[in-house]
Amino acid sequence: LQYTNDQGISWYDITGATALAPNYNGTVPPPPGPTGDTPPNDGKGEFSWTIPNDAYTSPNGAFKAKIRIISNSDTGVTDDSDNYFAINPTVKVDFPTDAGLVVYVGDQFNVPNGIQWTATASISQVDIYYTTNGSTYTEIASGVTASAGSYTSWTVPAAVSTTVKIRVRSYPVATYSDESDNDFTIKAKVTNVQPSAGSATYDTDIANAIKIRWTPAGNLGNVKIYLSAESDYNSWPTVLSASVAGGSNGVQQTFDWNPSDNPTPNGIRNAVPGNYKVKVAL
Repeated sequence: LQYTNDQGISWYDITGATALAPNYNGTVPPPPGPTGDTPPNDGKGEFSWTIPNDAYTSPNGAFKAKIRIISNSDTGVTDDSDNYFAINPTVKVDFPTDAGLVVYVGDQFNVPNGIQWTATASISQVDIYYTTNGSTYTEIASGVTASAGSYTSWTVPAAVSTTVKIRVRSYPVATYSDESDNDFTIKAKVTNVQPSAGSATYDTDIANAIKIRWTPAGNLGNVKIYLSAESDYNSWPTVLSASVAGGSNGVQQTFDWNPSDNPTPNGIRNAVPGNYKVKVAL
């Protein structure tokens, strides 16, 4: 089997399609028919061809391709497709594709590789988008060099969703595109928790209260606030609040804690001077 993509000026062997039985149908040899001697495809051959990236017709969409079948025993016996057809270029999203991927608002996406794709050589530039619903697309970047194969400068937006996909599309002619095979998830996170170092500041508007502050990256649901003393850093044995509103994207939130109180059943009363850490978590 051979193909042409330039109206017969050049012909190229189709990889793996040589010395095939006339009734080849994807198995070697073809399985027997009901009587044991008649192939189930009645002597008709078929071959599944994976089209190589450089087999596209030029210009894009041009009807210049044909398939040729040549007899192995007599190269003068041939047949070509009755009509020319087009082999279009393709764009393929290579990452993200797998199900289960989770990324967080404000992070750089997939460091260091970013969004990845493969494009045939006739596509010189691409546009990149994301969607959370499959119908509305937000541009990430435009006119990116297609042969680069990746885009590493996307900061995950505050578009919290479990149904996110990436689309890569040819540019400037938006004819060829591909999307992630599966949805991925963008989650909100807690940032800039204070106090973070040194001594906490006692505010005067609430007697002896320490203001615990944080800034949501993305809209948060309810959060928990934990306290850990120096003797048990990172074990977080004390829950200062089991449920407090996490807040909206970018808006600093405040929780007042009075060390002399016992604000929860698991809290501490009359906290002794010392070093403490605070954690705010979903």
